[in-house]
Amino acid sequence: TSGMTGMAYMRAIEAGVDIVDTSMSPLSGGTAQPATESVVAALKGTEWDTGYDLKELIEIRKYFMKVWNKYRHLHRFNALKFDPSVTVHQIPGGMLSNLIFQLEQQGIADKYNEVLEETARVREELGYPPLVTPTSQVVGVQAVLNVKFGRYKVIPKETKDYCRGLYGKPPAPIKEEIMEIVLGKDWEDKVITCRPADLLEPMYKKRRDELEDMGLLRKEEDVLTYAIYPEVGLKFLKGEAKPEFISKELPLPITHPLSKLLIKSIFPEITDEELESIGKGGVPGAIPTEFDVEVDGEIYEVKLTPKGYSVAQPAEKKKVEGGVEAGMQGTILKIKVKQGQKVKEGDVVVLLEAMKMENEIKAPKSGTIKEIFVKEGDEVKPDDYVVSIGD
Repeated sequence: TSGMTGMAYMRAIEAGVDIVDTSMSPLSGGTAQPATESVVAALKGTEWDTGYDLKELIEIRKYFMKVWNKYRHLHRFNALKFDPSVTVHQIPGGMLSNLIFQLEQQGIADKYNEVLEETARVREELGYPPLVTPTSQVVGVQAVLNVKFGRYKVIPKETKDYCRGLYGKPPAPIKEEIMEIVLGKDWEDKVITCRPADLLEPMYKKRRDELEDMGLLRKEEDVLTYAIYPEVGLKFLKGEAKPEFISKELPLPITHPLSKLLIKSIFPEITDEELESIGKGGVPGAIPTEFDVEVDGEIYEVKLTPKGYSVAQPAEKKKVEGGVEAGMQGTILKIKVKQGQKVKEGDVVVLLEAMKMENEIKAPKSGTIKEIFVKEGDEVKPDDYVVSIGD
């Protein structure tokens, strides 16, 4: 991430290191490892020559270019470039890549730098936990929520569990004012003094029996899938998981050089002005034409949309009186209220899984639950209504 890895590798090699970790060039750089081909080339002809054939590595590179292209919709610019500020905020590359994706999910990608600063602040307040899974997720998600909703206005279950000591003892004490915000004034009574794992109930047989009752137990690994990922795993075992989305489904813009190259090879007489006009108009439903284009031995998928093609615009959201929004993108874990139920301001109405954390959606006012718009397992966007509350 910092851009210093190449230099560090060379010093390590000179000092006699046995192995360095590299990545093929299409998947290297930024938050990833240095390029394999570059390291091999740098060592060629030295006493540390790897003996690898660079020509063979270039052939391997072509394969990984296809892999990179297949998943290009997952690539994020901030994760692909070097960022020396990591030497200050100390966020490791793997966490940084995940953080960027989460910011986009929650619609606050423009708050990237603010979240980096908040992450360092939250980590200090929580006693400097190591920024590796799972505590990196606790720190990162809390920082995202602090920036989006205000400091500690939304506190996931995992942050509360961490402060109680269920993840173990942090390297430094958690600030007392944070303990009071997260756990309440009686926070000292809620902190555990035993080994965290001693509080876990035996889960394997319970999950196995549940799967058998649902007729979903096909092999022993299914029990682990369900035990570790109860919501997502259950969807997967029921066959409700969505198919993988790949970049082949994304059309290249008509103004993209590859698109221009392809069109002009088929229609040499077409002008740049006519190219610009393709895609404009109001005839919905026209079917894009798909091509595979090879450039310098690398395959690109291109979709050309004919003249008159347009994408239907989403309908304007209907305002619901007393509507309570999800506030973040995620999956409904549990609905805690029923229609007609009386609630007080601050009562939990829905549990939402967002960014791999359990979050509470609370009633913004006292009243009666008029309508419930979601069911458990539904995926929601930040501005989707989950319930409505009347007077």
